[in-house]
Amino acid sequence: MTASKTLLAFILLTYDPAANAAVYYIDQTGGNDGNSGTSPSSPWKHSPGMAAYTGSGQLKAGDTVYFDRDDNWTVAGSPQGLFLAGGVSYIGDQWEADSGTTGYRAKITAGQDFNDNGVIRFTDHPTNQTLFKGFEVDVNNMSANGIDINHGFWRLMNGATKKVENVEVHHVFTEQSKGEYKYGIAMSNFGGSGGILENVEIINCSVHDIGRDAIVLYPNDDPNSRIGNITVRGCNVYNTGLDRDYAAGNGGHGFVIKGWVYNSTIENNYVHNVNSSAIFVSGPENNGKQRGADNVTVKNNILTTPSNNGIVRLYKNGAKQLKFHGNILYDNNTSGAFNLSGNAGTLDLLVYNNTFVNTFIELGRHSSTVNTFEFRNNIVQYTGNPLRNASAIQSRSNNLLVSADPGFKDTSKKPTGFIGDYGTDLRPNTDGLSLNAGSSAIDGGTALAGAFADSINSIPRPQGTAWDIGAYEYSSAGAMPMAPPPNLRIIP
Repeated sequence: MTASKTLLAFILLTYDPAANAAVYYIDQTGGNDGNSGTSPSSPWKHSPGMAAYTGSGQLKAGDTVYFDRDDNWTVAGSPQGLFLAGGVSYIGDQWEADSGTTGYRAKITAGQDFNDNGVIRFTDHPTNQTLFKGFEVDVNNMSANGIDINHGFWRLMNGATKKVENVEVHHVFTEQSKGEYKYGIAMSNFGGSGGILENVEIINCSVHDIGRDAIVLYPNDDPNSRIGNITVRGCNVYNTGLDRDYAAGNGGHGFVIKGWVYNSTIENNYVHNVNSSAIFVSGPENNGKQRGADNVTVKNNILTTPSNNGIVRLYKNGAKQLKFHGNILYDNNTSGAFNLSGNAGTLDLLVYNNTFVNTFIELGRHSSTVNTFEFRNNIVQYTGNPLRNASAIQSRSNNLLVSADPGFKDTSKKPTGFIGDYGTDLRPNTDGLSLNAGSSAIDGGTALAGAFADSINSIPRPQGTAWDIGAYEYSSAGAMPMAPPPNLRIIP
């Protein structure tokens, strides 16, 4: 290696963007793009990445930008509303220009259609996290994705984490009849190996009033197009399928996991009042050779929809490897809580420790090649046949398939979200579907691998002589085996 190349390698290895990081402030009401932007008393009016920004400043990896949480920015005039710089933190819920306490989230409102782009568009950085936290994204009934992560214009995005946290996305307009396909939060890859998207976190967000589907993990049908290492946690999803044409075709899912999505987790979300399935796991659009879900985990969610697609639906071709455990699903008497109708391709499926209430399992009308299908430790309560066309199941044990109440605390108090903190005491906001002390589900399960030993109420299994059946683990000490912290919160 030459001396110049050695010096360059040393510089690249020792350069720390955080050491040169800056902090900026954005105040729509009192700011000026001619200001320095580096203090609350000299804020910019707009952010770099907005078409309206007229200043000369540029953001770099490691920078943090605080938006006045009392303000609203209407974005227009460019292919996207706000183009995030890779490695920068955008914070909309911590600073208030007038030093008050009334603001909740800074608001960014679409002032035009953005075609294939989003109101918010991500890039990434090789080593620095890109963070978009504490905003309301009002798509304002425009034709645009709310948040676009490699969807409209793809690029290789397998660098550091791209994180969306405490963000509300709403009122996405779209018309399928005009060739418009818009979503709340879209994570994609339309570039094969050159557009791989990895390392995404969507945390504690609210996505609602969406023309098509709320949150989509959706690479295209190129056999080399895939996305992975994605976590979606703590989101509240509702009111989808507002496009009448899409809704008429049973569209408007909560989550879509479509095509080759790998090593990803959907957990602790509340999906309700959606036009179609809460979770829709599909193979490629054209039923081609691309594979489907690859080591995808759906766990500890609360899911309900009366849709005739079923609460959870597996569909189309493409090999699928799915782990489904610790979830609560309730109130679907049309197509059931878990439906395989129309699924094809190789199937590896683990269904463990779920609680199905006032709904059934429908495993018929599919052409899957079942490699593995285990059904263990589940409660299925339904007044009719709770488990239908079950020949696809290769191994089943320790399930409660009942028409009557198997010992729930109070079925009139079904959970509608979560309280507590992730990693300590996160649990459903009501305990109506937890177990009474006399329930036969307590200690009635079989022991499974340690990866499945958590529960929807954050009590590790087992607490007694064996695992409990269903999503909850009972503790005689009460709701939690530890004292609850004082900062309980409801996930938005």
